Amino acid sequence: MTQPAWTPEDTTLLIRTAIMCGISIALSKTDGNRATLNELAAIAPHFLNTIRNSGNPFLKAAADESGAAELRTLAEQFTTNPSTLKLQDIRPFAMRRCDELAEVLAGKATPEQAGEVKQAIIDTCQRVAEESKDGSFLGFGGVRVSPQEAAIIAEVRRALKVA
Repeated sequence: MTQPAWTPEDTTLLIRTAIMCGISIALSKTDGNRATLNELAAIAPHFLNTIRNSGNPFLKAAADESGAAELRTLAEQFTTNPSTLKLQDIRPFAMRRCDELAEVLAGKATPEQAGEVKQAIIDTCQRVAEESKDGSFLGFGGVRVSPQEAAIIAEVRRALKVA
């Protein structure tokens, strides 16, 4: 029995999941809009860098020219006016996308392929979290990943059903 084919809608779900999870990480930052803006701007480039050289067919679909254009468009659409973004609105949406993506992957990917896709999203979250320091002054001190960001990364892992 063959697995159902990966569709353009599945690719869109993957891209939206990565964007929403990245936005959730950026919005959890506690030291102001500058850090948030840096992190928001980093989502699409980090995800593209993570998936570009992958041999995974699902990640390759998101990294092709149309996927990359959609990724940048969505990132821009969601991050054009960061003051309108609220963590309490975005986070539940992101976790629902993670649940949906985990279900799609369970039906259409091998466990190894699904693991690679999930890890690409987690890696993007981690890199976005590390984009700026929380609690630093003039670049000194602070932490790369705040407790709030670490909690959201853990929540993403749970929603994606990663052990």
